[in-house]
Order: sequence, then structure tokens, then C-alpha cells
Amino acid sequence: MPRHPRLFVSGATYRVYCRVARGEFVFDDPNEAEEFVEAIRQVRDLDCWEVLAWCLMGNHYYLVIKTDVVPLWRSLLRLQSRVARGFNRRRRYLGRLWQSRYRARLIDSDDYFRQVVSHVHLNPVAAGVVFDPVDYPNSGHREILGHCPPRLVDISSVLFGFDDHLGGDARERYLVWVRAVAEASWFAQGIGQLPWWKEARDVDEVVQQESHPKAKTFDGQTLDDDRLPLSLEEFVVLFERISGHSIADLSSPLRTPDLIQGRIELTVVAVSRFGLRSGDVARVINKHPSSMTRWLNLGLSLEKDERGSTKLISASFAASATGFMAVVVAWGTYLATIPSGKVPARPVGWIILQLTGIALAVAAVVWSFQSGGSPGAAVLVPAVVAVMMELTFFYLLSQRKTPLGDLKVKVGDRLPPFEVATSDGARFHTDSLAGNGRS
Repeated sequence: MPRHPRLFVSGATYRVYCRVARGEFVFDDPNEAEEFVEAIRQVRDLDCWEVLAWCLMGNHYYLVIKTDVVPLWRSLLRLQSRVARGFNRRRRYLGRLWQSRYRARLIDSDDYFRQVVSHVHLNPVAAGVVFDPVDYPNSGHREILGHCPPRLVDISSVLFGFDDHLGGDARERYLVWVRAVAEASWFAQGIGQLPWWKEARDVDEVVQQESHPKAKTFDGQTLDDDRLPLSLEEFVVLFERISGHSIADLSSPLRTPDLIQGRIELTVVAVSRFGLRSGDVARVINKHPSSMTRWLNLGLSLEKDERGSTKLISASFAASATGFMAVVVAWGTYLATIPSGKVPARPVGWIILQLTGIALAVAAVVWSFQSGGSPGAAVLVPAVVAVMMELTFFYLLSQRKTPLGDLKVKVGDRLPPFEVATSDGARFHTDSLAGNGRS
């Protein structure tokens, strides 16, 4: 049976938990514990996490984190892969480090947040490792109380969550919640008995769609309630009929581009769209599960790049058109000042508008190349015309002598007739120069 698809909410706060395979006490080694803390720090800085609570036990960890735009699943994949690769390299081990995929629950209320933060920091007490959580070094409890420099916790954010906004001390309220959770009947119970897990339909559920309709699956799609609940056999028949790929061909050892593309499509659709287990799909086409993971990540990356390319193409069209219009407006408004004799000595506004237009035109061409193709006529023509108009404008601006500079003519020069006011208020017309023989 397919697993229930996991849902995630962008920018939400989560409680995360994962165990080491075979229950090995890997993190009792201080060096391994420090490597894990450093890995969290790197992912936190890279993906803009706010770490609100953490606790690293000998064979498992707990995190309370607020995510940013990077999806939770991608950040945790980066974290656990980095820790596992480093551990295997240092110990010269092969195989997986983690028992199974992580478990996470979204935190969507103040009381839930305070319970979870307190419970995470009380885990060493529940396990009988220490009597007071302040004596356990690998957690955020000491950081919140100010007993050590911050290692991971965003102190201001977590204390804000305990602030009663009535003038009380947030650290004191935090300690009140820690004592209350320590005395709760469910304090030392298993994960399924904790208040925030009781409402979950299964241990893998992160978010309930009913409570958070904007939640999305790990591939960025909304969960469609009308999605057909296909079995693996039914999905294979449907995939062969629609895609044109046969399972026999995809199962072959050949690595042609067409077959690789077919395997990627099969993996992405089966796992991310229909929630089928990657291991089951791997057995259907006689491939190793690690290959399925690679194809899945590649397929999702290609989908993301394709969406990004579409946005870049749209942005390049808009930038090209806007840049062209900026140059045209600058030209038109500047030329409109000439008949009225109001041409400024330093047309700063027109120059800025022209430079803005040229910058947008150049950006449009660059974005077109970044989208994976070459600029089309709809982008290139307005951009080139804008650039040529810009250069012409600056050339004429550098060559002009009137009406700001001196006008010098000699006998035989052909002048277009014009009339201007002199500094003493008199009117001067070019007809007055006719036959005078002076400049």
C-alpha cells in the first residue's frame, strides 16, 4: 500500500525526531556529537532556519526549527546525508546511519510550542541520564538560561514564544513550563502517547490537510483528494499506456538517454504523485533503491529548473518591454522640451530614465540566456532598439551646442530659421544674419 503523502507548510515551525540505526549510541562520542552540532549549524545558516530547541541523545536527536523558503524535507535530507557521509568516512563504515526517515510534526499553537520546547530539553531527564536538564551539555536548555554561549538556539525567538506580554520574565515562564511538562502524566511516554502525536493518522504525518489547506507535498504539489488510489500493478499498466515506455525496456541494463528519461519519469510520478514506495518501484524494474533516490532527486530538480526557466522567460519579456518603453518615454519627453526652449542644462532625470531602460534591456537578454535558451525576437528586438536609442541620445547630448552654448556661423553657412530670447530680453532671429558677413 502507498504511504500517506507527507505535507509541508512553507515558513512553519516543526518538531523533528530521528533515531540511529540499530540503536547504536553514536553520539556518546563527543567528537561525533560536535560533528552533528556543526552540521546543524551549517544547514541552519544555509537554509535560514531558526533553531528554537534541540537535544542530541546517544542514538537519536530532537529539533524544534522554524523553516524559511527552503522546504523542510530538503534541509533534513541535506543534514542527515551530511552527517551520515561524515560518520561513514571517519569510521570507514558502509551502510546507512539512520534507522528510518525522520518524523516531524507541525507546531501550530502557542501551548503546543511551549510543551514541545520543554519536552525536547527534558529528554535527558526522561532517559535517566541527568536529574536536571541544565547538567546536560548537548541541548539548548543551557543556552536559553544563559549558562553558556549560544551554540544553535535563536534565543530571542524562543523567549518571544514564552513571553506573556505582561511584563513577566520570559526565562522564568520557560522554567515554569519545563517543570509543568516534567510533572505531566505523558512526560516519559512513547512518541505515540505524546499530545502532539495523538491526533496524527500515522507516525509519518507531518501536517493535517484539513487544518492547513495550503500545505504541499515534498515535490511542491498540492495534495489532490481526487487522486486515484492505485496499486503498484495498476499504476504500472497506466504508466505503460500513457508514457509509451515499457517496464521490460526500463528494466534492461541499457543506459540510453530515452531509457534514463523514462526511469526518471516513472520514479517521480510513482513516488511523488501517487505515494508509492520507492523500494517497491525499484523491484518492478530490477534496480537498486539508491538509483530510485537519485532519479527522484534529479526529476524534482528538473521540474524546479523548468518552473524557474518559465519565470525567467516571463521576466525577460517584461524587462525588455519595460526597458524599451523607458527609453522611448525619455526620448519623447526630452524632445518635447526643444520647441518651447526649456531644454535643461543637465538633463539628469532623462539620463537616469535612459540608464534604467538600458539596464532592463541588458537584464532581459541575460535572463533569456539563463533560462536555457537564446533570446527570442520579442526580447531581443526591443532590447537592441533600446540600446541604439540610448547610445544615440548620449551622442547627440555630447554634440549639442545650442541653445546652451555659443552659436558661431560664417558667410555661406546654411542655418535653419529659429528665434530665441537674448540675455537682455531682446529677440534674435537668424534672418538678421543674412548678408551681414559676421559671425
